[in-house]
Amino acid sequence: MTSVSVWGIAGVGKSALVRSIYYKEMLKIPKKNDDFVMFSWVDVPDRFNLKYLSQRLLLDFHSDDLQAQESAAIGIMEGQDPIQECCKILCQHRCLIVIDGLRLGHDWDSIKDAFLSDAQTTGSCIVVITNEKKTAEHVIRHLPGSKVLNVKGLQDYAADLLFTEVAPEHINGSTPEDMAQLSQLTIAKSGSLPKVIVALGRELGLATNMWHAFTILDNYTTLDSLRGLFSWMQSYFDACPDSLKPCIFYLSVFPTGQDIRRRRLVTRWIAEGYSRDRFGSTSGDWESSRDRYGSTADENGEKFFSDLTELSIIQQLTTNNVCQVNGFFHGYIISRPMEDNLVFTLEGCCKPNSQRTGQHLTIRSTWDRDNNVYESIDFTRLRSLTVFGRWESFLVSYKMKRLRVLDLEDTSGVTDEDLKKIVELVNRLKFLSLRGCRRISRLPDSMDGMRQLQTLDVRHTSIVMLPPAICKLAKLQYIHTGNTKPWYEGDGIVTIQSAVEKDWIRTPQQDIDDTPTILPPTSSEADNAGVEVPTGIGNLTVLHTLGVVDVRGAGGKALLEELKDGKLAQLHKLKVSGINRGNIHHFFSAISGHRHLDSLSVRLDDDVQHDINLPVPPPKTLRKLKLYGNVLNLPVWISKFHSLKCLDIEMTIITGEDLLPLEELVKRRILRRLCFKLQGDLQLTMPNHQSSNFQNLKIDCISKAKVTFGESKLVEVLKVKCSSGSDLGFSRLENLKSLKEVWLMGAYGDMLKQEVEQQLSKHPKKEKPVLQLVRPRCADDGY
Repeated sequence: MTSVSVWGIAGVGKSALVRSIYYKEMLKIPKKNDDFVMFSWVDVPDRFNLKYLSQRLLLDFHSDDLQAQESAAIGIMEGQDPIQECCKILCQHRCLIVIDGLRLGHDWDSIKDAFLSDAQTTGSCIVVITNEKKTAEHVIRHLPGSKVLNVKGLQDYAADLLFTEVAPEHINGSTPEDMAQLSQLTIAKSGSLPKVIVALGRELGLATNMWHAFTILDNYTTLDSLRGLFSWMQSYFDACPDSLKPCIFYLSVFPTGQDIRRRRLVTRWIAEGYSRDRFGSTSGDWESSRDRYGSTADENGEKFFSDLTELSIIQQLTTNNVCQVNGFFHGYIISRPMEDNLVFTLEGCCKPNSQRTGQHLTIRSTWDRDNNVYESIDFTRLRSLTVFGRWESFLVSYKMKRLRVLDLEDTSGVTDEDLKKIVELVNRLKFLSLRGCRRISRLPDSMDGMRQLQTLDVRHTSIVMLPPAICKLAKLQYIHTGNTKPWYEGDGIVTIQSAVEKDWIRTPQQDIDDTPTILPPTSSEADNAGVEVPTGIGNLTVLHTLGVVDVRGAGGKALLEELKDGKLAQLHKLKVSGINRGNIHHFFSAISGHRHLDSLSVRLDDDVQHDINLPVPPPKTLRKLKLYGNVLNLPVWISKFHSLKCLDIEMTIITGEDLLPLEELVKRRILRRLCFKLQGDLQLTMPNHQSSNFQNLKIDCISKAKVTFGESKLVEVLKVKCSSGSDLGFSRLENLKSLKEVWLMGAYGDMLKQEVEQQLSKHPKKEKPVLQLVRPRCADDGY
C-alpha cells in the first residue's frame, strides 16, 4: 500500500487536479495487470468519524453496480461492519482511494490502522487531499514509496486562459485594452487561485458596464460566492502561531503585486519587535522547540519568512530573495477589522478625516499628496511610514515621535536636504531605508544622533563614502551600501516583454528627474561597487551585515585591521570589493578567525588572475560564497572552504578550457548560480550536467561566440546579456531539460531572438519555456 499526499491552500485546485487523474484511471480500457480495478472517492466530514467514512467508501466502491451497491447498503443497515468490508475489498483488489479534505494527522492514524495494516493491501493506493502541509507530511510517514505533492496557484498564462473561459468576452462600453486590464486585475486579486478566478469571472458576467465591473473587483471580499473561502481563511489564520500573526497583517503595507525583497521584510520585522531573540527553554512552544539554545531575531525572521512561504501567504518569484503577497490573502488581510490590522493606507483622492489613525501608514504612488488630508491624521501611534512614488517634504513631521521604521525604497525626489530634515525630526528610528534614492549623495553629520538605529540601507544611492558619525551608532546591525544590482539590470529602468506580448516595468521605478547628475559608472564598475568606510567602524560591535565595502582606501585598510583584531566578532555577512594581489592575503587572514561569518561576497580586481594560496584557512562557518573575478585552479582554491554549501561565480571565459575547472564544482553540488563573460572568438560547448544544485546560468557576451549546450536536467533559468557589437549564437537549447525561462537582455539582434524562439518551440517539454525580452531604458532608445 502506498499513499500520495496532495496539499495546498483552499481554492488552488487540488481536487480538480486529482479528479482528472482519478477519472483517467477509471476509464482505462483495456485494463492491464497492474491497473487499479476498484475505485472510491470520499469527502471527509467536518467531524471525523471512521465508521461513517468507511460506509461512504464502501458504497462508492460499488457505484458502477447498482445491485452491489444496494446489497452493501442493506448489509450496513443490518449491522455489518463497513470497516471490515472495506478491508476485504482492499485485500482482494488493487484499489485507488481518494480521501478529500483530511484535516488532522491523528485522523489519518485511525485510517491507517484500519486499512493499511494488512500486508496484502500493498497493491492499492490512497490519495489524501488536505490544506495542511503538516498533515500531508504526516500521511506519508513510514510508507515507503509514498510522495507529497504541493499544488500552487496557476501560472500567468494559465490563469489568463481560465479567465477568458469564465468571464464575458465583452462588457458594455469596454475596449480590448479594458478587458485585458480587467483580466490582469482579476488574476492579481485572485492570487492565481482557480476557484477565485472562476467566481470573479462569473460575477463580472453580471456587470452592466466597465465602471460596474471594476466596482465588483474593488468589493470582491463581500461576494457571497467567496464567503466559504473567506470562512476557511479565517480558520487558516486562527490556526497560525500567535508569533506569526503580526507578520501576516504587516504584509498589507505593500501593494498587491509589489515585489518585496526577503531581507527588507525580515529587518523591518526585527525593527518592529515582531522578530526577537529567543532563549532556550524546556517548554514546548514553537520558538524554543527548534533550538534548545535559543535563536537570534534574524534567524527567527528568516523562519517566519519560510513559514509564510509554506503557508502560500507569500509567493517567491524566480529568485529566493524576492516575493509577492498572494493577491487573495492580501485582500483578506486588508478586509480585517482595524483592531487586527493596524495598517492604514493613503491612495487616490482622500478627504480630511481626523479619525484616520493606526500604527503603520503606507502611502501609495496614486495618492494626490494633499497636505490638508495629511495634517488631519493622528500620528501619535505611528510606528512605521512607507512611501511609494513621489516624496514631499511634509510627509515627515515632528508629530511622529514614536516612528521607528521609515522605508523610502525607490521613492523619487528625496534629496540631501530632505534627509537632513528627516534625521532632525525623527531621530529615534530603528530602520531607515533610502535604497534607490539616487539624489542622496551623502549622509549628514547629524546621523550620530540616531542612537537607536539598527538598519541603514543606502544601496543604489549616489553615496560613495560613509561619514565618521556612523561609528557612534552602537546599535547598528545591518549596513547595506554600494551598488549590488544584478549585472543584467543595467543602471536604469528596464522594460521586460514576455513571449505572450505583455509588458511590465522592473524596479527601481524612479522619475527621470531622479537620475544622478554625475555620469553613471561603467558596467564593470557599477556591479557590486563598494563605498569607503571611516576608520573606527570596528566600534560597531553588534554588526551583523556589512557591505559592499571597498577595501582599497584608508578606511578599508583600517577595516581589515579591525577584522583581524576581532572587533566585529558578530559579523555574519560581509561584502567587499577592491580585492587585489596586494591585499587578498591580508583580507583572508583578517576574516579567518571569525566564528559567525556565514556569507561572503568578494569582488576581485582584474589583476587577480593567478593561483591564490591562502595563508590561513577560511572561516569554518562560511556556507555561502559569491566570487566575482578569475582564479586559476578554482576547485583547489574552493576546496579550502570546507563548510561551503552555496557558490555563486562570475568569471570570464576566453577559451573552452576555462570551463574545465567548473566540472569538479558541479560534482560537489555547491554551484548554484554561474555567470560567464565571453571574450574572444569562441566556439563553446557546455558540458553535460546531470546531478547538481546548479539551476541559474547567466551569459554576458562582449564578443563573437557560439554556445552549444550539453544535456542538463538542472538549468531552469538562462539569462543572456549582449553588449553592443557582440555576435552570439546558440544551439541545442532543447538539451536543457528543465528550462523554464530564457531572458534576452541588452543589444541582442533579431537573428538571436528568432534563433532562440525557434529552438524553444521545439523544446521537448509540453509547457514550453518562456522567452523574456529586456532592454535598458536610455535617453535615446524610445523606452
